[in-house]
Amino acid sequence: MKKIVFSLAVSTCLFQPVEASTFSDVPRNHWAYQAIEQVSASGIIKGYAEKFHGEEKVSRYEMATIVSRLLDSVSKNKLKLSPDVNSSMQRLVDEFSNELAFLGARVDSLEAKSAEHETRIEKLETTGSTGNKIGNVNVSGSIGIRHQSLFNDGVSDNTDSDLQFQTFLNLSGKVNDKTKWGFQLRTGVDDYPSVSWRNVGSNDDRGNNFSGFGMGTDDFVIDRLFIDHKINDEFRVILGKGENLFRSTELVFDNDFSPTGFTQEYKINKDWTVRAGQFFLKEGNSPAGAKSAKEDSMMFAHQVEYNRKNKWSGDWTVKASNFNFTGEQFLHPGQGVTASRFVGLNSRTTNFAAPYYGNYYNQIINGATPTFPGVTTNTVNATNAGRQNRLFSDFNLANVFVHYHNDNKGRTPWGVKLDYVVNNSAWNSEDTGYWFEVYQGDLKEKGDVKYGYSYRRVETDATIAWLNAYELGTNIKGHSVYYMTKLADSVTWFTTFFLFEPENSFGVANVDQQGRLRTGLTLSF
Repeated sequence: MKKIVFSLAVSTCLFQPVEASTFSDVPRNHWAYQAIEQVSASGIIKGYAEKFHGEEKVSRYEMATIVSRLLDSVSKNKLKLSPDVNSSMQRLVDEFSNELAFLGARVDSLEAKSAEHETRIEKLETTGSTGNKIGNVNVSGSIGIRHQSLFNDGVSDNTDSDLQFQTFLNLSGKVNDKTKWGFQLRTGVDDYPSVSWRNVGSNDDRGNNFSGFGMGTDDFVIDRLFIDHKINDEFRVILGKGENLFRSTELVFDNDFSPTGFTQEYKINKDWTVRAGQFFLKEGNSPAGAKSAKEDSMMFAHQVEYNRKNKWSGDWTVKASNFNFTGEQFLHPGQGVTASRFVGLNSRTTNFAAPYYGNYYNQIINGATPTFPGVTTNTVNATNAGRQNRLFSDFNLANVFVHYHNDNKGRTPWGVKLDYVVNNSAWNSEDTGYWFEVYQGDLKEKGDVKYGYSYRRVETDATIAWLNAYELGTNIKGHSVYYMTKLADSVTWFTTFFLFEPENSFGVANVDQQGRLRTGLTLSF
C-alpha cells in the first residue's frame, strides 16, 4: 500500500484506531462518490470520474485507497489545486482519516482482507464494476417471485389471485476507457412496455400465460441494447435502447420502460446536469382515410437536474422535464396495445371503436358496467372536439420532480418525493397528476429495512397509460404502502398494498375501490 505523503493528511490521522466499519460499504448516495468524481475530473488522476454511475458501491477501505492514490499523485506531480478541489480533498481526508491511518500502519492481521479489497479496487479501475464476470463481460440480474391478490371494495371480496415471476439478465462490458455497452433481457411482452411480471399457470389481466412455466418466444423481451460513450468527463451520449435517465417516480414512466433512441447528457458542474433525448415510439401506419402514411411517432425529451449532496443537512434532487410527442398519429392515454394505440385520424369523419386498457378506463366509457381490469371500446369521431379527441400528436407533458433524502447522521435515513405532471394539449381539462411519497430506511446490507407510503392522483389525460406504472394508468387516485427487508446480501423480501379508485367516475355510479396485495422475494446476482 502506498504511504500518504501529502500535507493534507495531517499526522494525527496516522495514529487513530481502526474501527470495525473499515470494510463496510459507503452508501451509494454518499457525497464522497461525487467528491472523487470532482477531484478526478480536475486531472489529478484518470479513471474515477466515470466509475460511480449506477448502483455499484465500494467499501470505506477502498474509498480511502482511492483518496490515498489521489494524494500521492498531487504530491508526486507537485500539482496546484483549485480552492474547490482542495476543499473536496480536505473533506475526503477528514471523512476517511481512520482508514487512511490503517493504510499507513499496514496492519499485518488484515493483509488477507486487504488483498481481497485490492482486487476489487483493480476491477473497479478497469471495468467500473466489482460484480460477476465472464471474461471481459459483467453479468448481473435478478429473479423474483410474488403472490398477487386483487380485491374489490378494499380488502374484502377477493376476486383474483395469481403467482407471478420476473427475471432480468444484464450483460455489460467496455469497448475502451470511454465506451461501454449494455444488454438486458427480461420477462415481458413487446406490446406492454410497463409489464415485466408474468403469471404462472393462468391468464393475467393482459392475457399473458405461463402454463406450468412453459415459455414461448413472446415471453421475453430485449429491454436494453445500447452503446454509452463519454466524449469527455462532462458529456456522454447513449445510442439504442438504454436506461431511462428521464424517469423519477413511476408517474410518467414505469420502471420497466426503456426508450429506444438517442440520449445526450452534459454535466455543467457537480450540481447541475442537462439532458436531451429523441426516442422512437411507433412506426407510422396508414389506415383508411388517413392523409399521411408512414410518419413515425416520436418522443422528444428535455430535462434539467439539480443535485446537491450534503452529509449533514441532507440531499436535494430537483428535475424539470418536458416530453413532446409528435407524428401524424392519434394518441390517447387509455389506448392499449401496439396494434391499436396509435391510429391515424387526419381525415376521418366516421366513428370507430378504439380499445381501452387499464384500471378504470372501462368504467368511464359510455356508462360501461364497472369491471376490473377488463377491456372495452369507445366511439371516437375525428371531427368533434370531445375529450377523446384531445390528444392528437404534438402535445407536451411538463414534469417537475423534487426529492429530499437525509442520511440522518448515520442513523435510519428517511426521505420525501413529490412528482407532478401536466398535459399541455389543447382541449384538455383532465390534465394533471401527482405522486407524493415518504419513506424511511434503506436496503444496503443484511437486516436492513425500508418502508414507505405514497398517494397518487392521475387525471384522465394527464399521462400516457401504457408508459407509466402498470397498476396506475390514468383516471385514478389512491394509496399504497410497502415494506421491504434484506434477508441476505442478495435476497430481498417485499410486501406492497395498493388501494385505488377512479379520480372521476364521469357519472358512473357505484364504482368499487380496487385493491392489490403483493408479497414476494427477489434474488439478485
